[in-house]
Amino acid sequence: MMHPMRPFDDYRLDLGVERRFHDTQIVSVIWDTGVYVEYDASGIPSTGGVIVLANGTDQISVTVEAVSGMVTMN
Repeated sequence: MMHPMRPFDDYRLDLGVERRFHDTQIVSVIWDTGVYVEYDASGIPSTGGVIVLANGTDQISVTVEAVSGMVTMN
């Protein structure tokens, strides 16, 4: 996915660098295929899957739907 402010750069979120996420840990990442997800110009992901994040005792699952690109959090 291209960066919204710098169109020739990839958009990346580095939890280790972003101060607002300094206590957040990636518990697990399970993609349907591959080891990462990329979005095309239309917002469609290369794969779907689930990421589990934790901050202290709190956990959240982030699900990416493979066909629509819809993201839900539980």
